[in-house]
Amino acid sequence: MSLQPADGTVPASRRRAAARFTLIELLVVITIIAVLASFLMPALALAKERTNQEVCLNNLKQWSSALQMYVHDWDEYIPLAMWDNVPSRAWCAKLGPYVDPKVVDQGSSPPGTVGKCPSHRNCPWGPNYISYGWNTDAFGMYFNVAKRLPRVAPDTLVCGDNKDSFWLNRAKTIVRQQSGLDFRHPGGTNVFFIDGHAQTFTDTPPFKYWTVTAD
Repeated sequence: MSLQPADGTVPASRRRAAARFTLIELLVVITIIAVLASFLMPALALAKERTNQEVCLNNLKQWSSALQMYVHDWDEYIPLAMWDNVPSRAWCAKLGPYVDPKVVDQGSSPPGTVGKCPSHRNCPWGPNYISYGWNTDAFGMYFNVAKRLPRVAPDTLVCGDNKDSFWLNRAKTIVRQQSGLDFRHPGGTNVFFIDGHAQTFTDTPPFKYWTVTAD
């Protein structure tokens, strides 16, 4: 014997039970989505940082190409990190015209230019400060004598990720201080070499890469 009314309507009590069951199902689905998101968000963030790392490597390759054009125009001389403490004479100001006209000195590398790594954040000198530093162990700064390309070993490190300075050296990198390489990427830190190639290091590059060893 059916308990359903003759007119075919569903009793209010049964409608309320069905509604409660649907709400529980919805809450279960929301909970499952939240759990899945908690697993996916870190993976998505890591994927974004990996992409940033590739953009950064591409930036360094462009700086490397700019250096090759510069030494061709300047009798094979490699620029110092800075000369005479004048911003317009910094390495990035020297190479800027060859790679990006928006990069005019060490304090002007807006986001989106080759002077700015997308993972370079919280710089004490502001969001437009350049993301890369020049190897002063090999190429000097201020009143050092500029070196010529033929006297530089091809595996000499030229430039790499830096957090808060436009120059860097090995000693500062070892102790992770200002003017050292910045290990801001998931895989480590990006650099480029005098022979033109760029790569990532998970730790401080060996001593032999920091100094000019060619005769």
